[in-house]
Parts: sequence; structure tokens; C-alpha cells
Amino acid sequence: MSLIKLKIILLFKSLFIDLKRNFFLIAFGLLLLLFIIIKWWFVFIYIGYLIYIYKKNKRILIFLMGISILFLLVYYLNIYYIKKDIKEIKGIVIGIKENENYTKITILKGLNKIIAISPNKINLEISDKVIINGYFKDISTNKNEYEFNYYEYLLGYRCHNIVNIEDIEISKSINIFTIRKLLIRYINYFFNGESNYYIKALILGDSSLINEIDLENIKINGISHLFAISGLHISLIVGMITKLLQILKCKDKLIIKIITIFLLLYIIITNFSPSVLRASFLYFLNNINKNKKLNLSSLDIISIIFILFIIINPVFMYNLSFKLSFLVSFFIIILSKVINKLKEKYKFNMIIELIIITLLIQILSLPVVININHRINIASLFSNSIFIIYMSYILLPFIIITLLIPILHYPLELLIKCFSFLNSFSKEYLRLDIYLPHMEIIEIVIFYLFITIIILLINNQE
Repeated sequence: MSLIKLKIILLFKSLFIDLKRNFFLIAFGLLLLLFIIIKWWFVFIYIGYLIYIYKKNKRILIFLMGISILFLLVYYLNIYYIKKDIKEIKGIVIGIKENENYTKITILKGLNKIIAISPNKINLEISDKVIINGYFKDISTNKNEYEFNYYEYLLGYRCHNIVNIEDIEISKSINIFTIRKLLIRYINYFFNGESNYYIKALILGDSSLINEIDLENIKINGISHLFAISGLHISLIVGMITKLLQILKCKDKLIIKIITIFLLLYIIITNFSPSVLRASFLYFLNNINKNKKLNLSSLDIISIIFILFIIINPVFMYNLSFKLSFLVSFFIIILSKVINKLKEKYKFNMIIELIIITLLIQILSLPVVININHRINIASLFSNSIFIIYMSYILLPFIIITLLIPILHYPLELLIKCFSFLNSFSKEYLRLDIYLPHMEIIEIVIFYLFITIIILLINNQE
């Protein structure tokens, strides 16, 4: 090994030692950059933060500045590409939504997506290749900053164009999205009605087929997060696979390999959902941390994942699933010490722990919920616990089992009817709406700063 290579390796090892237990500082610095893009005056807070990092460790400051420059470069390149005119629409179909009035197709072109709309039904499937001629629709940004911003919503999913189809050329293709197509075919063959719709919602993340009344009740009850594939789903599925493999006397290394393959496939099946990516990478890095004895903390690992995601795909900053996923993960990790103390003191079981975590998640997500719905259902802070217990211990596990053993779809239909009844009952009798004004970004910062201070005070207590 040459002297230069040896010096580079030693430099990176030394930098890694400095960053260990401090990756959160880099993640927070990138978060402030995101705030600057939204509100320019955050630059003053950012400068103050850089001064703090400089006094703490100069090498961490240099690393933060390097990562920040890389982030800004990739971000503006992404924005440039998204605004760039596209002459030819050629890509792979990754999503299809049909109703009486139109067919909406989501097409993957490179790393970006295009929505194509036709007034007619089109005979195509996921993973098909298409070439489309049509005319582009303008995606206008709303002028009222408190209204839903469709442009930013699409941007969060790397979608940069909407096109009305005039002519479409379809060809069959085998690619990674064929896995999702085959799974959909399997579900459509063995299941129909509500069981079909709920399996697609809770396994594939496609809630579009659930009837409108149930969807509206789900929204009012504040349980939409249960129908977005998240860490809860991943943990449950991974837990079930692990338990099954342990019963079959599989070795730990084989279990890790099988789960890793499963998660890679599941990432594809869910169309690279940000929350699935986060949960899967958390599993991967935890295993690497354990096997390589890196001694990284849970906060280090989630910070590394945040840094990687926001560098690779900066427009994730506009993705609600991404924001909620990392927001909740950061605070749950920080609060884990408090939860463990309570668990040791009061000796409560897993269900009580789940209820406590649910209440904390509800509180932590308040600013996001308020700015989307402009109201909160106070009763949902408590009814959510019932829904999560039902979903985690009854409905979702049974859906996974039924997916493997289709003959069980009859009892599954009954469980879904129970959920619908509970959903309707909660909407009618467990509802206490409070309408609140839009929260400004400074108010949101103060809200989370206040929560952080409380957590630090509790953690510092003997």
C-alpha cells in the first residue's frame, strides 16, 4: 500500500472517530439548509450554527461544509432537470389508476416520473414500456402559501410533468417492476372485494380502491398513516419472517440474508417508497453496525440515512412521507431513554408501550397535520391507540398470513368489516375537532425546540 493511500485511510478513520456520536450535527446542518431554501432568513441561524460547530470541532465543520455544497449542487441540478422541457416521453409504467372519467398512468423515465392522463381506458400493465405523444399541462404553483401546493407535492415524488395522451405505443417488458405486476396478478386472482382492496392498501401502499366513505372516515379519524407503508409494517413483517425462520432452526446469518433479500424486493414492490427505504436502510445499517462493531448509536444511524437520502434525492424535502418518517424516527430515538425509564419503573407490557409511542407520534406530528388539514381531532389522540393495536396485532398480521394462505380470505373479510365498523363508529362518536390556523415555520421550530428542551431536561434527571 502506498504512503498516500495509507494517509487517506488514516484521515478517513480519524474523521469517522470525530463524527461518531456527532452525525446528528451534520444532519441538523442539512436540515437548516432545507429551511433556508424555504425561508431565506434561516441563513442567520445557519451562520450561528456554523460558529457553534467551529468551536466544537473544526474537522466536523469542514465535513459539514463539504456535504452542504454537495447537497446544494445536486438540489439545483434536480430543479434544473425538472424544469427542463422533455421532447420524448419514453419510460416504464409503474402505476395505473382507472376510474369512469380517465386513466392515470405513472411513468418512470430515468430517475424521474411523469403522469400521463387519457380520457379512455388503456390496456396495459405495470412494467410495460410506453412511448407517448401528447401535450403537456402546466403545473401551476398556488399563490396562497397556506393552500395545498400540487407542484411541490409532485416534486416530492420526483414527478416533473403531466401530459395528456394523444397517442401511446405499448410494448411488454421484463424489468424489476415485473415483481409488483406479478404480485398484483396474484392478489387479483385469489382475492376480490374488500379483501383485495385492503391487501393492496396495506401491502402495496395503494389505498385508491378502498371505498370513499371508509377513506373519508380514515382521514377524519387521523389514521391515514396506518395505510402508508411505514416502519410499523416493516417491523411487523420482518418480525414474522424472523420468528418463522427461528422456528425452522435457521442460523442468524441466514436469517439476515433472507430478510435483506426480502427488503430489497419489497422496496421494488412498493415503488421505492421513502418510508420503506428508510425502514429497510435502518435494518441494513443496524446489521452492519453490529457485525463490523462500529459502535454507532441509533441517532448516528438514522442521521446517516437522512444525510444519504437528502444528498441522493434532495427533492425528498417536499415529500410528506419522508418528512413525517424521519421526524418521528428522530424523536422516538431521542425519547427511547424516557420510555425505557417509564417501562422499568411501572413494569408495563408491549401494548402499553405501543399506546405511549402512539400518543407521542400523534403529538410530534401535530404541526404537519395542522398545516395539511387545519384541524385536529383531539379524540384521535386516544382512539388512534385502539386502531394501531387492532392493525398491529390483528388485521395486518392476518392479511400477511392470508396472502400466503388465500383460503383464509373469508375470515379476513370479517376482520375488515370489523375495522370498517370501528372506523365509522369512531368518526361518529369519538370526534372532537379543533380548527387551528396555519403554523408558520418559526412556530413549528419553536414547537419542536420546546419538545427537545423537555426531553433533555427529563434525560438529565437522575
